[in-house]
Amino acid sequence: MRSDSIQFRPARVDDQDFLYKVYASTRSDIEVMCLGSNEKSQLLQMQFAAQTHAYKASFPDASYLIIMLSNVPVGRLYVNRPGEEIFIIDIALLPEYRGQGIGSRLMTGIFDEASRTNLPVLLTVAIDNTAAFDWYETLGFEKVEDQQTHFRMRWRPDSSSSHLDHPTR
Repeated sequence: MRSDSIQFRPARVDDQDFLYKVYASTRSDIEVMCLGSNEKSQLLQMQFAAQTHAYKASFPDASYLIIMLSNVPVGRLYVNRPGEEIFIIDIALLPEYRGQGIGSRLMTGIFDEASRTNLPVLLTVAIDNTAAFDWYETLGFEKVEDQQTHFRMRWRPDSSSSHLDHPTR
């Protein structure tokens, strides 16, 4: 696991190329489509723009953060805090930073906040993203709703899986 310092900074307009790179890295499903590279790029750009617009429209007061590891941008974390929950809109790391415990460290920070405020943490995960679903279950999230294309999952500060509250400690 990396011991580098994780920081956050608000996403800025000049981060769009980086944010697109992060988004595109999560869309391995596009690679299997019978499209030329130009068409795949256009499709990803359209989907990225649509997702960005939808997030901003649905969660105007959310925190849109760039994850920094030793001052290098490595991912994005979008979190909405409407008062009754902590909703993780999106969390993604560039491929070269995955599997190093960074995501678990990020989740530990969110769990600490949830425990201090006694609020549940919610998120959605695509039904076909079994790796992410399994990781969230390992962290103590439980599936609470099937939304056809996504599962809604919840972690509670008082959950019986409290031994997973701090997976990296």
